[in-house]
Amino acid sequence: HLRTRAVLAGDEYMVNGHKIWTSDAHHASKLWLLCRTRETESGRRGLTILFVDLDTEGIEITPIRTMDGHQVNEVFLENVLVPATERIGAEGDAWTIIRESLAVERHTQVLPGRIRRDLADLRQELDAAGLSGASEVESRYDDLTSRLAVVEAASLATLNEMLQGRDGVASAARAKLLAAELSQDIPRAGLELLG
Repeated sequence: HLRTRAVLAGDEYMVNGHKIWTSDAHHASKLWLLCRTRETESGRRGLTILFVDLDTEGIEITPIRTMDGHQVNEVFLENVLVPATERIGAEGDAWTIIRESLAVERHTQVLPGRIRRDLADLRQELDAAGLSGASEVESRYDDLTSRLAVVEAASLATLNEMLQGRDGVASAARAKLLAAELSQDIPRAGLELLG
């Protein structure tokens, strides 16, 4: 459903559209932009990547604050001119590049260390509430600990695939899904066990 459009006119693309949830755009000087360059195609066909200088006229970056104090951004592009020399790969053939990049991005989003800290925080809260040692509590905690080991193994399997030159797309998606579910289930367990 990508709607950002880039139309080639001579040796420049004219880009119109916007991106949302763009991490660190407020610190960046360049934007790796996926856009549609073929109107007649849909889905993953007709997509092109442009390397856009964020100082270019017609670009506006608006912050989106997250609950944890982080900032992502919405980037608006209105009649932005990008030299055709800043195209990455062939026109209309971005999907292959994007697939491989998503595998890397998904892998870097799996942060077993952060999940391990969340689990340690849960243990500390259970101890403080005097709930440690209860069979239901320990069973639930052991299940979460086992799942953390699975997340770490999935993350290492993805890294191994990438180091061997494979794209790691499927394993990275699996690792991200496992980590996301566990990241949600740890605080859910805290709510259910601690009230």
